[in-house]
Amino acid sequence: MAFYSAYEFSDILILFQAAPVGNCQVWAKSIIWTCNIAVPSSSLLFFFRVRALYKSNNTVVAFFLLVWLGVCGAGVISTRGLSGSNVGPTQYCVSSTLPRFAYLLGVAVLINDTVNLLATSWCLFNHTNVDRKQPFLQRLRTIVLGSSLPTFSRAFLHDGQKYYL
Repeated sequence: MAFYSAYEFSDILILFQAAPVGNCQVWAKSIIWTCNIAVPSSSLLFFFRVRALYKSNNTVVAFFLLVWLGVCGAGVISTRGLSGSNVGPTQYCVSSTLPRFAYLLGVAVLINDTVNLLATSWCLFNHTNVDRKQPFLQRLRTIVLGSSLPTFSRAFLHDGQKYYL
């Protein structure tokens, strides 16, 4: 669902900005709805990842559920008030009002993705065979690069890092 909702959001946004679609207010509302589905569903994938790693720790799972709900709430707040209007007498559209708190969704996603990536890295690091008495830089290299991790865990870590970047 995350892929399809993100694809639909980008399609609607591109059409709104580049095609003579007319009825700009309806298109602006479509952007709001698809944004509020696409972004939280994409962030939900990170929650599922952390939930799988910390399934026995209900406190950690509850914390990350609250962070994800924060992303959902920020999406609603940051898109509220978005409206579109025609560019002069043409059928082309432009955003006529940008919500005051439009930046909230970006900040919430950044926080969500960062804490999820850190929690994933920490959990995978705790399951390595690295000596805890090694120098800090060696342990940091293990966390970042996934050295001394099993193949699946390394791929799991690198996939999360690619998504984050």
